[in-house]
Amino acid sequence: MKKLGLILFTAMISLSLQAQTEQTQTVPIDSVYNTKSITYPKHEIGFSVGVFPIIGIGEPGGFIFVHEPFKHRESTSDKYGYSTATLYGSYTVSYNYHFNRISSLGVSFSWAGRYIDEFQVYEEDTIDGKGWKHYFTLQLNYRCTYYRTDDISLYCGLYAGVMLGRVDEAIRPKQNHSLFFSEVKNHKYFSNPAFHFTLFGVEFGKTQVFLLELGIGTQGVLQTGFRYKF
Repeated sequence: MKKLGLILFTAMISLSLQAQTEQTQTVPIDSVYNTKSITYPKHEIGFSVGVFPIIGIGEPGGFIFVHEPFKHRESTSDKYGYSTATLYGSYTVSYNYHFNRISSLGVSFSWAGRYIDEFQVYEEDTIDGKGWKHYFTLQLNYRCTYYRTDDISLYCGLYAGVMLGRVDEAIRPKQNHSLFFSEVKNHKYFSNPAFHFTLFGVEFGKTQVFLLELGIGTQGVLQTGFRYKF
Protein backbone atom coordinates (compact mmCIF):
# COMPACT_ATOMS: atom_id res chain seq x y z
CA MET A 1 0.00 0.00 0.00
CA LYS A 2 2.84 2.33 0.85
CA LYS A 3 4.54 1.46 -2.44
CA LEU A 4 1.34 2.29 -4.37
CA GLY A 5 1.04 5.62 -2.61
CA LEU A 6 4.67 6.48 -3.36
CA ILE A 7 4.18 5.60 -7.04
CA LEU A 8 1.06 7.81 -7.29
CA PHE A 9 2.82 10.72 -5.54
CA THR A 10 5.83 10.42 -7.87
CA ALA A 11 3.52 10.33 -10.92
CA MET A 12 1.67 13.50 -9.81
CA ILE A 13 4.93 15.38 -9.31
CA SER A 14 6.15 14.32 -12.76
CA LEU A 15 2.89 15.41 -14.46
CA SER A 16 2.97 18.77 -12.66
CA LEU A 17 6.56 19.49 -13.73
CA GLN A 18 5.77 18.48 -17.32
CA ALA A 19 2.73 20.79 -17.44
CA GLN A 20 4.78 23.76 -16.14
CA THR A 21 7.48 23.08 -18.72
CA GLU A 22 4.95 23.00 -21.57
CA GLN A 23 3.30 26.19 -20.32
CA THR A 24 6.66 27.99 -20.18
CA GLN A 25 7.57 26.88 -23.70
CA THR A 26 4.40 28.39 -25.20
CA VAL A 27 5.84 31.92 -24.71
CA PRO A 28 9.13 32.60 -26.58
CA ILE A 29 11.88 34.05 -24.40
CA ASP A 30 12.35 37.03 -26.72
CA SER A 31 8.63 37.77 -27.23
CA VAL A 32 8.87 40.87 -25.01
CA TYR A 33 11.29 42.42 -27.49
CA ASN A 34 9.44 41.29 -30.63
CA THR A 35 7.83 44.57 -31.69
CA LYS A 36 6.09 42.90 -34.65
CA SER A 37 3.69 41.19 -32.24
CA ILE A 38 2.76 44.40 -30.37
CA THR A 39 -0.57 46.00 -31.24
CA TYR A 40 -0.83 49.78 -31.54
CA PRO A 41 -3.57 52.39 -32.15
CA LYS A 42 -3.88 53.86 -35.64
CA HIS A 43 -4.87 57.44 -34.71
CA GLU A 44 -3.50 60.01 -32.30
CA ILE A 45 -4.16 63.60 -31.30
CA GLY A 46 -1.74 65.59 -29.19
CA PHE A 47 -0.80 68.84 -27.50
CA SER A 48 2.76 69.89 -26.68
CA VAL A 49 4.77 72.87 -25.45
CA GLY A 50 8.28 73.63 -26.70
CA VAL A 51 10.98 76.01 -25.49
CA PHE A 52 13.46 77.96 -27.65
CA PRO A 53 11.73 77.60 -31.03
CA ILE A 54 13.64 78.91 -34.04
CA ILE A 55 11.48 81.67 -35.46
CA GLY A 56 12.27 85.05 -37.00
CA ILE A 57 14.89 84.06 -39.60
CA GLY A 58 13.99 85.75 -42.86
CA GLU A 59 11.14 87.89 -41.53
CA PRO A 60 10.92 91.56 -42.56
CA GLY A 61 13.21 93.49 -40.25
CA GLY A 62 14.15 90.16 -38.76
CA PHE A 63 17.19 88.83 -36.98
CA ILE A 64 20.66 88.96 -38.47
CA PHE A 65 22.44 86.27 -36.47
CA VAL A 66 21.25 82.68 -36.44
CA HIS A 67 21.58 82.27 -32.67
CA GLU A 68 19.24 85.15 -31.81
CA PRO A 69 15.93 83.32 -32.48
CA PHE A 70 16.86 80.95 -29.61
CA LYS A 71 16.94 83.74 -27.03
CA HIS A 72 14.08 84.09 -24.57
CA ARG A 73 14.78 87.81 -24.14
CA GLU A 74 16.63 90.09 -26.52
CA SER A 75 17.39 93.77 -25.80
CA THR A 76 19.07 96.35 -28.03
CA SER A 77 19.63 100.06 -27.70
CA ASP A 78 21.42 102.87 -29.55
CA LYS A 79 21.12 106.60 -30.04
CA TYR A 80 17.94 106.07 -32.11
CA GLY A 81 16.03 104.14 -29.46
CA TYR A 82 15.64 100.74 -27.83
CA SER A 83 13.84 97.44 -28.31
CA THR A 84 13.11 94.56 -25.91
CA ALA A 85 11.64 91.33 -27.28
CA THR A 86 10.48 88.44 -25.09
CA LEU A 87 10.06 85.10 -26.86
CA TYR A 88 7.30 82.81 -25.64
CA GLY A 89 7.49 79.08 -26.37
CA SER A 90 5.80 77.16 -29.14
CA TYR A 91 2.38 75.58 -28.50
CA THR A 92 1.37 72.77 -30.87
CA VAL A 93 -1.72 70.68 -31.59
CA SER A 94 -1.28 67.68 -33.88
CA TYR A 95 -2.88 64.66 -35.50
CA ASN A 96 -1.06 61.55 -36.82
CA TYR A 97 -2.15 58.39 -38.60
CA HIS A 98 -0.02 55.24 -38.13
CA PHE A 99 0.20 53.16 -41.31
CA ASN A 100 2.18 50.43 -39.57
CA ARG A 101 4.31 49.93 -36.45
CA ILE A 102 7.10 52.15 -37.90
CA SER A 103 5.68 54.90 -40.13
CA SER A 104 3.11 57.61 -39.51
CA LEU A 105 2.06 60.79 -41.30
CA GLY A 106 0.35 63.78 -39.76
CA VAL A 107 -0.35 67.49 -39.59
CA SER A 108 0.40 70.04 -36.87
CA PHE A 109 -0.53 73.63 -36.10
CA SER A 110 1.70 75.77 -33.85
CA TRP A 111 1.72 79.22 -32.33
CA ALA A 112 4.71 81.09 -31.00
CA GLY A 113 5.05 84.77 -30.19
CA ARG A 114 7.29 87.66 -29.24
CA TYR A 115 6.08 90.48 -27.02
CA ILE A 116 7.96 93.63 -28.01
CA ASP A 117 8.47 96.96 -26.25
CA GLU A 118 10.03 99.33 -28.77
CA PHE A 119 10.96 102.95 -29.29
CA GLN A 120 12.80 103.73 -32.54
CA VAL A 121 13.26 106.85 -34.63
CA TYR A 122 13.59 106.38 -38.41
CA GLU A 123 14.04 109.85 -39.99
CA GLU A 124 10.46 111.24 -39.88
CA ASP A 125 8.95 107.97 -38.71
CA THR A 126 8.77 106.87 -35.06
CA ILE A 127 7.77 103.57 -33.44
CA ASP A 128 6.70 103.97 -29.83
CA GLY A 129 4.62 101.13 -28.45
CA LYS A 130 4.19 97.61 -27.19
CA GLY A 131 2.75 94.70 -29.09
CA TRP A 132 3.03 91.15 -30.41
CA LYS A 133 4.63 89.40 -33.30
CA HIS A 134 2.59 86.23 -33.83
CA TYR A 135 3.96 83.19 -35.66
CA PHE A 136 1.37 80.65 -36.89
CA THR A 137 2.85 77.49 -38.39
CA LEU A 138 1.11 74.75 -40.37
CA GLN A 139 3.24 71.66 -41.11
CA LEU A 140 3.01 68.13 -42.45
CA ASN A 141 5.18 65.53 -40.75
CA TYR A 142 6.64 62.05 -41.09
CA ARG A 143 7.55 60.10 -37.96
CA CYS A 144 9.67 56.95 -37.80
CA THR A 145 9.17 54.78 -34.69
CA TYR A 146 12.28 52.60 -34.62
CA TYR A 147 11.64 50.94 -31.23
CA ARG A 148 8.32 50.00 -29.70
CA THR A 149 7.07 48.05 -26.68
CA ASP A 150 3.64 48.13 -25.01
CA ASP A 151 4.64 51.13 -22.85
CA ILE A 152 7.64 52.83 -24.51
CA SER A 153 8.29 54.06 -28.05
CA LEU A 154 11.38 55.76 -29.50
CA TYR A 155 11.11 57.82 -32.68
CA CYS A 156 12.45 60.63 -34.86
CA GLY A 157 10.59 62.92 -37.25
CA LEU A 158 10.62 65.61 -39.92
CA TYR A 159 8.18 68.53 -40.25
CA ALA A 160 7.84 70.90 -43.21
CA GLY A 161 5.31 73.61 -43.97
CA VAL A 162 4.70 77.35 -43.91
CA MET A 163 4.80 80.04 -41.23
CA LEU A 164 2.43 83.03 -41.34
CA GLY A 165 3.47 86.02 -39.24
CA ARG A 166 1.36 88.92 -38.00
CA VAL A 167 2.72 92.17 -36.49
CA ASP A 168 0.63 94.40 -34.22
CA GLU A 169 0.17 97.96 -35.46
CA ALA A 170 1.78 99.50 -32.36
CA ILE A 171 5.21 98.12 -33.29
CA ARG A 172 5.05 98.64 -37.07
CA PRO A 173 6.69 101.58 -38.86
CA LYS A 174 4.48 103.71 -41.07
CA GLN A 175 6.73 103.02 -44.07
CA ASN A 176 9.65 100.80 -45.12
CA HIS A 177 13.18 101.73 -44.01
CA SER A 178 16.47 100.39 -45.35
CA LEU A 179 19.17 99.84 -42.75
CA PHE A 180 22.81 98.84 -43.07
CA PHE A 181 22.27 95.12 -42.39
CA SER A 182 18.55 94.71 -42.97
CA GLU A 183 15.29 96.36 -43.94
CA VAL A 184 12.46 97.32 -41.60
CA LYS A 185 9.08 96.95 -43.32
CA ASN A 186 5.61 98.01 -42.37
CA HIS A 187 4.10 94.66 -43.35
CA LYS A 188 1.20 93.50 -41.21
CA TYR A 189 1.55 89.94 -42.50
CA PHE A 190 4.49 87.94 -43.82
CA SER A 191 5.25 84.28 -44.50
CA ASN A 192 8.27 81.97 -44.62
CA PRO A 193 8.98 78.26 -45.09
CA ALA A 194 8.97 76.41 -41.76
CA PHE A 195 10.88 73.28 -40.72
CA HIS A 196 11.34 71.21 -37.61
CA PHE A 197 13.47 68.11 -36.96
CA THR A 198 12.75 65.74 -34.07
CA LEU A 199 16.17 64.26 -33.40
CA PHE A 200 15.04 62.06 -30.50
CA GLY A 201 11.59 61.42 -29.09
CA VAL A 202 10.26 59.07 -26.43
CA GLU A 203 6.67 58.20 -25.52
CA PHE A 204 5.52 56.60 -22.26
CA GLY A 205 2.18 54.80 -22.34
CA LYS A 206 0.00 53.12 -24.94
CA THR A 207 -3.25 55.11 -25.29
CA GLN A 208 -2.70 58.02 -22.88
CA VAL A 209 0.84 58.99 -23.73
CA PHE A 210 3.38 61.37 -22.18
CA LEU A 211 6.05 62.57 -24.64
CA LEU A 212 9.48 64.16 -24.42
CA GLU A 213 11.41 65.35 -27.49
CA LEU A 214 14.74 66.92 -28.42
CA GLY A 215 14.82 68.71 -31.75
CA ILE A 216 15.53 71.88 -33.66
CA GLY A 217 13.12 74.14 -35.51
CA THR A 218 9.76 75.84 -35.13
CA GLN A 219 8.48 73.64 -32.26
CA GLY A 220 11.43 74.14 -29.92
CA VAL A 221 14.65 72.49 -28.78
CA LEU A 222 12.96 70.73 -25.84
CA GLN A 223 9.32 69.72 -26.13
CA THR A 224 6.93 67.93 -23.78
CA GLY A 225 3.26 67.12 -23.95
CA PHE A 226 0.44 64.60 -24.07
CA ARG A 227 -1.02 62.39 -26.81
CA TYR A 228 -4.21 60.36 -26.88
CA LYS A 229 -4.14 57.33 -29.19
CA PHE A 230 -7.18 55.41 -30.39
